[in-house]
Amino acid sequence: MAEEVDKVVEEAQVAEVAEEPVEPAGASSAQAVGEAVNAVKDKATAAYEAAKPAVGEVIESVKGKTSEAYGAAKPAIEEAIGTVKGKTAEAYEVAKPAVESAIGTIKEKTGEAYEAAKPAVAGVAAAVQQKAGEAYEAAKPAIDDAVDKVNAAVAEAKPKVEGVLGTAKNKMEELTGRDLDGDGKIGEADIVDVIEPADAPADETPAEGEASE
Repeated sequence: MAEEVDKVVEEAQVAEVAEEPVEPAGASSAQAVGEAVNAVKDKATAAYEAAKPAVGEVIESVKGKTSEAYGAAKPAIEEAIGTVKGKTAEAYEVAKPAVESAIGTIKEKTGEAYEAAKPAVAGVAAAVQQKAGEAYEAAKPAIDDAVDKVNAAVAEAKPKVEGVLGTAKNKMEELTGRDLDGDGKIGEADIVDVIEPADAPADETPAEGEASE
């Protein structure tokens, strides 16, 4: 293709030299350059079109060769993969006893470690319980004092509460006229003081003018 381009350029130069200078030199040169460029483009296009089938054949040949190479190598590749799988399985089977032994050893050592640490754990738990007991004993006087103060406050408030409740009860008894708590009183008064006496007996004094026997 390079030879084609060189030939086109050479022909353009020859044509430019042989051309009669009818037009001004500048216009003639520009035209010659344009014609040379167009000629190069045409030649390049023609060269590409001429080479296109060969390029296609090369591409197809490469694809075919690649496919053939893969087909030829496929059994070897599959065999290699199978070998790797087989070797991996063999390696696992070889290592399996050692792995299981290691796991068993870990379990055993874990159990031994737990048994070895068990007394220490129990000692820590006992120490925690002891410290908790000591803390409670240290705080017990303050707790008892607080409870005593609460009880004293309740005892101090009790008469006041009872007085308020008693006053309220007395008012209710006075309003209803009933002995609500069964203490024999209505309010502050005894029942006999608030119950109206029964009907008085009829006056048996002889009426004036009646003769006495």
